[in-house]
Formats: sequence, structure tokens, C-alpha cells
Amino acid sequence: MPNNGTSQHTASGPNVADPGHRTHGLKTRTPRDLPLEIVDLVFRHAADFQDAKRTIMACACVSRLWRELSIPHLFSSLKVVNLSDFDDFSAFLATHPDLARHIRILTLARPRRYRGMKLPIAEPVMGPNISHSGLADIVAKVPKLRELRLDNIFIVNSPIDPTSPTTLLPPPNFRLRKLSMHSCRGRVGPVTILTLPTLFDALTVLPADVVHLSWLTLACDAGDVTFDGIQLPTTRLPGERLRISDLVLDRISSRSTSWPPHNTTRFYDLLRQALAPRCLRSFQAQRRMDLYSPYPESTFDKRNHDALRVLGDLLEYAGGRTLLHLSLPFSVGGIIQQPEGNPEHWRVLRLHKLENLESFCLSIHKPPGYLSHVTPHTPLSTGCIAILTHVPTTLRTLTLVLPDITEESIQDRTGLNLQALDAFCVARFPHLAKLEIVLSCGEAFERSSNAVIHAMHECNEQRKVEVRQWDQAWRM
Repeated sequence: MPNNGTSQHTASGPNVADPGHRTHGLKTRTPRDLPLEIVDLVFRHAADFQDAKRTIMACACVSRLWRELSIPHLFSSLKVVNLSDFDDFSAFLATHPDLARHIRILTLARPRRYRGMKLPIAEPVMGPNISHSGLADIVAKVPKLRELRLDNIFIVNSPIDPTSPTTLLPPPNFRLRKLSMHSCRGRVGPVTILTLPTLFDALTVLPADVVHLSWLTLACDAGDVTFDGIQLPTTRLPGERLRISDLVLDRISSRSTSWPPHNTTRFYDLLRQALAPRCLRSFQAQRRMDLYSPYPESTFDKRNHDALRVLGDLLEYAGGRTLLHLSLPFSVGGIIQQPEGNPEHWRVLRLHKLENLESFCLSIHKPPGYLSHVTPHTPLSTGCIAILTHVPTTLRTLTLVLPDITEESIQDRTGLNLQALDAFCVARFPHLAKLEIVLSCGEAFERSSNAVIHAMHECNEQRKVEVRQWDQAWRM
């Protein structure tokens, strides 16, 4: 039939192709066809999850392409667990430099269980051991290492001889972004305790911008070069100072023949001598154990004026104008009148010398033995105000952690008195951008949060108050 300009169907059915429909062949795509940035993003996030990581490893075992793409991400974070030493791991790094160059986060740890027992039950007789030279050797073989974590291992104090042909040292300009030491010990003969020379030598061999020390028991004897009659070798050069920008101290205690078991005054004094002047940008003393101990002569008992002076010397010397962020825990307020309600009691902390301080986190705890049904003569806010009186007026962020405060005490002017603290903050800190109140009230958090906002209405009118739940991240 002639075509008169109207469309006509000449055939129909499922097996008849439409002449106007153009089909395109689908090309099989592989991960190599994707932009490298997308592939890296997928592997980077997937490698953080153990299930996904096992799947990636299984695929890498059967596919050369997957292995090529996944190895940089699978080896970017590595944890090595051992009971003896890390010589085998050091040898592995030497024979596989192609894998070592991908490691950016490295953890050296001991197992948490051994023959059905939870460690550290059998801790005194087990390793693993590693010396300062062993640490330097491992770090030198991992050129892109950014973070090193030492978890529950023994550090042997052994000086490094840079002239020895077998000594392998990191490059002169090498620095870690972060060094973490958790529950580590030292070995001095038969004694398993971490001495200050051992600790400071480790910080010298492994220079880092951020240092996190937690659960360490230190030997802080006055001699500092001997322990129980044993001569302690040292790697540090005379006058060599540690340059640390961010320092976190969490549950640091000491063993000394001349101080109580939980006294850390000597440690803070020697730490000041070891640090370079004006190097700290951030200092965090976590856990109130650092500032209080059940012993009357403890380092940071609130009555121990000398201990506050030692901490103040450290803050002024190693921080001063360069310190931007400070976090301190204190136990203030008591059943009887205590000196912490007087601002002069806290002047020795030298907080007024921290001229450029931007954020200050103050963790306020009830003193041990505090009876909840007894109203203290000194409200907790009085102690807070006494401390904050010395903080520079340029402060931008203030965080108050109140883990022991109940819903009822928030409205109590004699026990807490947030109203006085509210008026003080408005008058003292004109540049304050955020005031965080961290509470631990459980199911009553919402009601407690509303009570805090109501009590601190002046700051809240300026949209400065934020109330947060006290979870694991805020347990200081």
C-alpha cells in the first residue's frame, strides 16, 4: 500500500523487533573502569568493617584485579599480636617492602586471652618484649606510617647505637601523627615497671605530634637514672627536648620510694623538664584519678597546693601562649567548707598565662565519700567559678562535665547553683560561642536537660547552651 504519511504496523508480536528501536550491546565493566577515586572511597569504607574486609580478602584470593585494588586498603591498618617479640614481623617487613609501604596505622599488642585465661592475669611472666632499637627498626621499614599503637607490651630500655652497621633508624625528619601507649610496662632486670627514662626514650625514638598515654604505672624515683640499684641506659642526648603538640594523659600513676603509690607530682615535674618550651597546643588530663587519690598526701588531692603548683608550672612552660585546648578533671565541693571555693586557691595553676586559650573542658566530680542526702556547704558552681576566674576572657568554647549530678540537684541552689554559674559566664566571657553541659542522668536526661536550660537562661537566650548525654566518649 502506498505510504500516505500515516503510521502503520505491518507486524506485531513478542518476537518481532521494532524497526524504530535501536539496541546497544552492553559492555562488561570491571572495577578498573571506575574512577580510581571512587574505588578508593569504596574500599576505604568497606575495609573498616570486619565482615566486608573478609569478603574483600576472599575476592582478592581468586582475582588478581581485586588483589591489586584491595591490598593498599587491607594493609593500611594492621594489628600484630604476639606473646614473645616482634622479630618475625620485622623480618616480614624487610622481605615484603611492597606491602610495608601501604601501612599507615600499626598496632603492636599482646593477646587478651592465653590458654583460656583472660590477660593480664598471667601478665608478670609474659611478653611480648620490644626494645627501643626494635621499635626504631620497625618504624624505619614502614615509610608511610602515620600512627603507632603499643598495647599492653613490655618495653626494654636499651640504648641505640647509631654508629652500628646493624642499626636501622627512621629518616631524620620522620614524625608520627599519633603515638598511643596503653597499659605498657618496662623491664628493668626482674622488675616489670615502666621507668621515666624508658618512656622518654620511647618518645624520642618515636617522635609524634599527638601522644596518648593511658593506664601507665611509672617509676618516679628521685634518682631518675637508677631503679632498685640498676643503672638505666638512655638514648636521649643531653638537653634533648620532646616536641609534642597534643598530649593526653589518662590514668597515670606512679611507684616511688619517696611518694605515695598514686602520686604523680614527680611525673608532671619531670615531664615539664623533658618537654620543649611552648610546644603544647592541646593538653588533656583525663580521669579524676589524676587529680585525686584516697591517700591524704596524694598528688592532686584538692588540699595539696604544691601539686597544683607543679601542674601550673607544666602548663605555663610547655603551653603558655601556644596552648589552645585544655581539659582538666577536678573534685570540688565538699560536705565541709574547703579552700577550692576561693579563687586564690587556683591561681597557682597559671591559667591566666594561657592567653590564647580557645576551649576549656572542666570535669567536675563530687569528692569521694560524698553523701547525696547531705547538702555541701560549698556549691559545686562555686568551685567552678573559682577556677574559671583565672581563665582568659577570650575563651570561645567551655565544656562542663557533670557526671555525678542528678535531676534534683540541678534545681538546687545550695548544692549546684547553676544560676550563679550562668551569670558568671555571661559577664566573664563575652566572646563565648558555645557552652556545653554534659550530664549523666540516664532516662531522666530530657528532664534534666530542660532543667539546665531553664537554670542557665541568660546563656541560653544567646543560643550558647548545648546539653549532651554523658556517654563513653565523655567519661573522663
